[in-house]
Amino acid sequence: MSDRGDSASMEEATRVFSVFTNPAETTSTVIIGAGIIGCATAYYLSRSGNTKPDTIHLVEASPELFASASGKAAGFLASDWFGPPTASLGALSFRLHKELADTIKLPISHLAGHSIVVKSPRWSREHETGGCHAVFTTMKSGFSPEVFSRIGGEIYVAGLNDPALPLPETATDAQIDQKSIEELKATAQKLLGRDGTDVSDLEVMREGLCFRPVTKMGSPVMTRIPDEELGAGLVTAVSPDGGVFVAAGHGPWGISQSLGTGKVMAEMMEGRE
Repeated sequence: MSDRGDSASMEEATRVFSVFTNPAETTSTVIIGAGIIGCATAYYLSRSGNTKPDTIHLVEASPELFASASGKAAGFLASDWFGPPTASLGALSFRLHKELADTIKLPISHLAGHSIVVKSPRWSREHETGGCHAVFTTMKSGFSPEVFSRIGGEIYVAGLNDPALPLPETATDAQIDQKSIEELKATAQKLLGRDGTDVSDLEVMREGLCFRPVTKMGSPVMTRIPDEELGAGLVTAVSPDGGVFVAAGHGPWGISQSLGTGKVMAEMMEGRE
């Protein structure tokens, strides 16, 4: 779940396959995509009591974990920022995030998209009287920057999307466009101001590029794919004995809606709709 993200292809989405070779003896569930959606689905399947945890298999195309959208997301969580189609999913996910955090005590925090993180000696801890801030604005250059200040003097700048940027074979093949990074740097200078000199005092801490799966309708797809749509004459068993499922297209809300998606998909795959 781009900062460059609205350019993403559904090919980068998490696809969930549930294959039952012999329901009476062996149940194998293969989840393609080990980002937060795939992991959440595996987690709730393993906790349901209906699926043996050692029969759940996560498959990731990249040579490292969380190389795609999940590993570059801002970790933003919201309970009510969603439109009517996904409002209930957002509320469910928010509740589950709290429950999971209370259970395992793990902080969840990631960074997103074609972005840079900068800091300036003009801002220090002494100036941090109001905690973190977020600014959403529009530039004459045609894009809408998003600026987030962080405790410690760091500033996260993003919002430069490009639907024409080709999707790489794997997430680790993504190449940062330095021209876009320079544009983000210039944007940061305009938004944050200079100290009266021609020399920038912003230090770039980190650069990033992320592809996010999106849909034209703006809502995720969470469903079982009908056999006739699979092609090649493939026929799957009736749930919960088989099927091909998809959970994709969460756009900028993959982290926020992940746990609700995982729980819903687990119930759907086990025929508990």
